[in-house]
Amino acid sequence: MSPGPAKWLAWGIERVARGDHYRNFRKYMAAGGLKQLAAEAGLVIISQEERGEGVFVIATLMPVVL
Repeated sequence: MSPGPAKWLAWGIERVARGDHYRNFRKYMAAGGLKQLAAEAGLVIISQEERGEGVFVIATLMPVVL
C-alpha cells in the first residue's frame, strides 16, 4: 500500500476487526501480499491496478505455464 491516509485507514479497519482477522492480515502483508499468495497458488500476475491509494488491487492472474 502506498503511504498516506488510505493506508492508515485500512490498517485501522483491520486492527478494529481484531483477533484472527487482524493477525492473518498482518501475516499476509508481511509474507508479500498478493504476489506471494498468487505464486503459492501457481499463478502469475499479468496486470494489476491499484485503487484507493493502494488499499484495493484489481489483478489479472493466470496459471504459470511450465
